[in-house]
Amino acid sequence: MKKYNRLKNVLIVDDSDDIRFLLITALETHGLICFEASNGEEAIQILKSTSVDLMITDFRMPKLDGVGLLEWCRNNEVHIPVIFTSANADLLKSEQIALSDCCATLMLKPFCMDTFFTALSSADERVHHKDCIHNKKSAVGLISKKYFD
Repeated sequence: MKKYNRLKNVLIVDDSDDIRFLLITALETHGLICFEASNGEEAIQILKSTSVDLMITDFRMPKLDGVGLLEWCRNNEVHIPVIFTSANADLLKSEQIALSDCCATLMLKPFCMDTFFTALSSADERVHHKDCIHNKKSAVGLISKKYFD
């Protein structure tokens, strides 16, 4: 079992019960504590009350999608690594912009668990860079402008 340095609490956000179950089972086996939400609105309620070290979220969900959730996080000084998941390799422009956040990674569904755990290790060792989207004053505006066009 891999030991993580920074990761302890993980928020999994996906409208698929099966995906959430799969990820929770895998992560808890590795000693991580999991919280789950079926959409971005539910995730925000968890983020307001719980310390989370990593968020794994689907891009496309009802109510509030992954891009909107990332935007809320950065607007509210929640600077945690994010692993986005998507069943669609053809990303929307807003999704491409969201991935320019240095703490964001993309995993296409269905994903290989070895690749998933490599992404977790990268998130555990994350490093911010000067061009990171959330290091810019108008970063969230970049997402909003493309997201709401």
